[in-house]
Amino acid sequence: MIIGHGIDLVDVRRIAHLVERFGDKFLTRIFTEQERQYCQQSSNPAESLAVRFAAKEALYKVISPEKNFLNWQEIEVKINSQQKPEIKLAGRTREAAKKMGITHFHLSLSHEREQAVASLIAEQRRESQECYY
Repeated sequence: MIIGHGIDLVDVRRIAHLVERFGDKFLTRIFTEQERQYCQQSSNPAESLAVRFAAKEALYKVISPEKNFLNWQEIEVKINSQQKPEIKLAGRTREAAKKMGITHFHLSLSHEREQAVASLIAEQRRESQECYY
């Protein structure tokens, strides 16, 4: 059963400007160490950062009824062994998702030179109460 859907669109230039203006202060506040390392290896780090920012915002849209705060570091966008994006949660963000009955997330990411978009579907699977995030 689908619990919620979040989508977010981010201007890549906005993220590039924030990185240029605030540098590590911005990067370490929003992105985990693993996300920063992955994005820095990209041919266009701003696109990779922007799409992760969009994914975090999309997740917040799904769980915001349960959680009125956003801890960016508790949300991590990873690429799994099948080269598909996935969300990993920690702390109070993970607890909020569990409280809502979410057991799985389906994440889709896309980016171009100027825009990045993320779509996130939160699901509860009855056959398994084990969380996969």
